[in-house]
Amino acid sequence: MGKATAKYERLTEALLRAKTAAQLAVAENPEDGGTCNFDSPALLLPRWNEKRVEEAAKNAGCGCFKWDCFGTKYFVFPLRVGGQGNSRTRAAEAAKESLSAEGYHATVYYQMD
Repeated sequence: MGKATAKYERLTEALLRAKTAAQLAVAENPEDGGTCNFDSPALLLPRWNEKRVEEAAKNAGCGCFKWDCFGTKYFVFPLRVGGQGNSRTRAAEAAKESLSAEGYHATVYYQMD
């Protein structure tokens, strides 16, 4: 397996762990009041191949789209772990922490519905 292939496989595995962290956050506190939103973890992946990032997300069972944040391109990964308000925010923040712990430049994409 080449170095390039390995980094995309590592991303898939990291997204799977982030999804698990998000599911645990929701299970620990299922309260789901607040504003409906599309909050999701986002990664800065400069010079990564967009199609391969999308494939890694698909393999992890996540969505994926690009976000232009003040001229910086991020990949956003909707996790589909349930919830629509506060629990979705907690899930996104837990996933972000998981991805940061693995060495990725992670943030949270916050968007109200």
